Amino acid sequence: LAERLLALARADGAQALADEWVDLAQVIQLTVDEFSRNPRLRGRSIVAQAAPVGVRGDLDAIGLALRNLVENALVHGAGGSFIRVTCAGTREAVSLAVIDDGPGVAPAELPSLTKRFARGAGAAQSGAGLGLSIVDTLARRMGAKLVLSSPPEGRRHGFEARLLWQTSSR
Repeated sequence: LAERLLALARADGAQALADEWVDLAQVIQLTVDEFSRNPRLRGRSIVAQAAPVGVRGDLDAIGLALRNLVENALVHGAGGSFIRVTCAGTREAVSLAVIDDGPGVAPAELPSLTKRFARGAGAAQSGAGLGLSIVDTLARRMGAKLVLSSPPEGRRHGFEARLLWQTSSR
């Protein structure tokens, strides 16, 4: 909890975030490599599907946001078989997403999940309910948007958290 509260304080901080080119594929690969050794995977796979794409942002903030999204998938996507971390870019937007095939949450709960200390009705007992709030705060500070879907498009269950940067705001 203390670690999450410190991360939230950093996300809320007044200090300006860096505005540099960040290679999302590199951040994804480093994060996936780190989590691939996590014993909480419990037989699930974690994979990166990252196209070479960059955004203007803060490397530390993007790394913290991605770690929170993967941690969320580890804890709340239990029972699934995979966690997939992707990034892609089009002329309109760049996205970074973490998708799991766990139980997901009811679509009606999605808007409340970015509130501090909020957790879905079927949420795991661990966690403080701060992860998505931290990600949402960091996203807004970087000019991005956090979009949550449950289930992800084309699936019957699971959860997707996607950071979107509009090309015009890069």
